[in-house]
Amino acid sequence: PHFNYPFFHAGGGVHIELWYTQFPQLTRSQVTLAEFLTATMWFWIPWYFWHDLDAALGHLPYPDPFQWTGEELDILSDD
Repeated sequence: PHFNYPFFHAGGGVHIELWYTQFPQLTRSQVTLAEFLTATMWFWIPWYFWHDLDAALGHLPYPDPFQWTGEELDILSDD
């Protein structure tokens, strides 16, 4: 079929390239920087957890469930 739109030519195909459908062409320095930042992030996360776990998970002490009473656990008394 023949379309009379300005973005179709006589052969029926599109003659303009849509820039938002094309994958961006990255330079070598952009790829290197992205890999460096990714490696730094994955190094920092385990390092931070290993050396400062309280900052990552909180400063409160973990509760001991053996110290909880039956009332706190909503356990009804036997009487």
